[in-house]
Amino acid sequence: SNLKIVDDNREIGLTLRWRKLATTYGVPWELAEQILETVLRYSKKIQLNFVSKDCTSRFKENVVIVGYGRMGRSIATQIARKGFDVVVSGRNLGRAEALAKEVGCRAEPMEKALAMGKYVILAVSMQAYSEGFVEGIAENLRGRIVMDILSSKSWVFSYLEELSVKHGFHYLSTHPLFGPSTPAEGQKIVVIPSR
Repeated sequence: SNLKIVDDNREIGLTLRWRKLATTYGVPWELAEQILETVLRYSKKIQLNFVSKDCTSRFKENVVIVGYGRMGRSIATQIARKGFDVVVSGRNLGRAEALAKEVGCRAEPMEKALAMGKYVILAVSMQAYSEGFVEGIAENLRGRIVMDILSSKSWVFSYLEELSVKHGFHYLSTHPLFGPSTPAEGQKIVVIPSR
């Protein structure tokens, strides 16, 4: 029916209905809500998988995901399902290739991947910043729109902001309000503007 997968009003209605039924039948409403949350999560996952089978690459721009951890996997999966051409890369090309195979996208060595993408999502750990990995790839980010997805910004925000000025890329700090096991569809992301 081309409806959104997430319908907050419908979910609120279902929650109220399940609470009422739980009370009627003597089931703890907390248990009923946990069961409902599980049903809704799997329903969304099934719908996303159904949608992804019909998606073809509709967009010309590549989205490069630097990193192959759980959040990198989650974001790469969701972006690929939306029809973007996703390229995965990182310090370990073998791990990037394994993720690309799982998601149904492709992996490329770092320099080649960064040259291909208009959008770059840094799905790397705080350690990658502190060890200089991100600074090492910064010169390849010129003209790109670069996003980080770290949940802890601390010094990384100002660090990336300075790198963006020095190397001529556009920096957009983001904070997904969901974890790697939550379907990203319909979830919220905090956007923190920079210079």
